[in-house]
Amino acid sequence: MGNHQEILLKLSGLSKNYGAKRKLFSKSKEVVHAVRDVSLEVKKGETLGIIGESGCGKSTLGRLITNLEKPTSGEVIFNNKKIESLHAKEMFDVRKQLQIIFQDPYSSLNPRKPIGETLKEPMYVHKMSPEGGLDKRVDELLELVGLNSEHKRKYPHEFSGGQRQRIGIARALSLNPSMIVCDEPVSALDVSVQAQILNLLLDLKEQFNLTLIFIGHGLGAVKYVSDRIAVMYLGRIVEIGKAEQVFNTPSHPYTKALLDSYPPAHPSKRKDSPPLIDGDLPDPIHLPKGCSFQSRCPNVQEKCKLEQPELVNCSEGQSAACHYPILNLDEREVT
Repeated sequence: MGNHQEILLKLSGLSKNYGAKRKLFSKSKEVVHAVRDVSLEVKKGETLGIIGESGCGKSTLGRLITNLEKPTSGEVIFNNKKIESLHAKEMFDVRKQLQIIFQDPYSSLNPRKPIGETLKEPMYVHKMSPEGGLDKRVDELLELVGLNSEHKRKYPHEFSGGQRQRIGIARALSLNPSMIVCDEPVSALDVSVQAQILNLLLDLKEQFNLTLIFIGHGLGAVKYVSDRIAVMYLGRIVEIGKAEQVFNTPSHPYTKALLDSYPPAHPSKRKDSPPLIDGDLPDPIHLPKGCSFQSRCPNVQEKCKLEQPELVNCSEGQSAACHYPILNLDEREVT
């Protein structure tokens, strides 16, 4: 995983609020709390997976990290620079090192340009002069992602979803970045194609010593590629730890419920009716006092309704934001 002593990315108290539609005759402006007080570190050469239900804020977090959105409060420190406060020229230089792969591989490509021109564009913009010229570099990028030089004359609609995502990966690699944020890069693809893209990402990570943030809701995919995993619930990190720790011995009740709702791959381990998370997802506008998971938690106690828990160590390398974390669980497997 490379040099884990060097912190490449640090988030400190990161929050993002959006204005909601005002109700009829309401005088107060309502706020959606999309990301709430997120603090974490990502070390050079590792892959941090981020999982959670739809609407938990994980994609918003990815956009904050890449400075596609500005935080309401808090800091994003990438390579020792506070990127949310950088001037346009400074951020322009940072973008070469910090790239993103989007969920929808079709809408992220210009349908009016052949992909060769799409891959050249970032290099044009950043005035790069690769050895052998731009055309040679495009051929190299296509080969890296399992395509060939003849593909550069084709347009996005002529490719399958998996091929388009390979093109998106090639574009992210064109500027030789040190970190790539992968925002649910396989969720729109067939299962058989997902495995190919995941293996490609792992190979490229090893080849170029990349640091990855892998955002997803497919638990098996996130586990497969990640060194550590952060679990998000209603905009907050509720658990973080090594991938094997989080999946085999979860400490937060939400993490356990999330894993239990995922059917094991082997038929002998499947239950007749997988347990689901009880209750409805709380309104992100009117969040409850105390723990946000209290209305759905089987272990809720009075303290949970009064005090919001902070992330605390449950075991070496594993933390959970829970007043009464689960301990000493039997091992479980998610594939």
